[in-house]
Amino acid sequence: MILADKIIEERKKNGWSQEEFASQLNVSRQAVSKWESAQSIPDLKRIIEMANLFGVSTDYLLKDEMESSPIQNEEMEYSVYKVTMEQANEFLQIKEKGARMVSRGVSLCILSPVLLIFLSGFEKYESFSVLMGMACLLIFVAIAVYIFIHFGMMKENYNYMETENIETAYNENSPELIYFITLYNVFSEFLDDISEDVLPNEATGFKQSKIWNMLYDFQKDAVLAIINKLEKY
Repeated sequence: MILADKIIEERKKNGWSQEEFASQLNVSRQAVSKWESAQSIPDLKRIIEMANLFGVSTDYLLKDEMESSPIQNEEMEYSVYKVTMEQANEFLQIKEKGARMVSRGVSLCILSPVLLIFLSGFEKYESFSVLMGMACLLIFVAIAVYIFIHFGMMKENYNYMETENIETAYNENSPELIYFITLYNVFSEFLDDISEDVLPNEATGFKQSKIWNMLYDFQKDAVLAIINKLEKY
C-alpha cells in the first residue's frame, strides 16, 4: 500500500473529510486531494504532522511494504526511559569497576577469620593473639562494608537501568525517512516559498511525457523545484 492509499485509509478511519483533514494541517483541500491521488508527495513537515494526527509512525507512512499501522512508543502501556550511549557506557563502566570492588570486599570477609585462627595457635600469647585476631577481623569487615556502601552510592543514579524498561536515545532511521529529510533540507527554501496551489502547471502535460515517467521520485521533486524557480525568476 502506497503513501496515498495510507493517507486515505487513516483519514477515513478518523472520520475526517478532506476539508477537515486539510484544516488540521493548515493546507488546502486541493493539496490533500493531490496527495491522495498520488499526484504529489507531502513534505517532511507534513509527514510528521500526519503521523502524529493518525497515531502511527513515519515508517508506516513511508514504507509501502508496511501494511499495518504500529502504535507509537508514546502509546505503550509501560513507560520507557531513553538513555544516551554515554549514559549506558558510564553505567557499564561503573558495573565493571563495582564488580572488582565487590570481589575485594568478599575476599576481605573470607580472609578476616583466617588471621584470627592463625594467631590463636600461639598458646604462649593466646590472649594477645586472640585480641589481635579480633582487631584484624573487625578492621577487614569494616573495610569490606565500606566498599559495599561506596559501590552502592556509585550506582545509585543508575539503578533505574536495572529495574525499568530502557532504550537508547539513538534509533536506526528508515531509508525513506532519511530521503525525505534530505529533500526537505535541500529544498527547504523552495518549500517555504510555495504552496501546493502554485506548483508548476500540470496542464502543460509534462507529467504525461515519457521522460517524466522514467524519472525517480527524487528526480521528479527536483524537476518541480527547478521549473518553479525558472517561472519565478
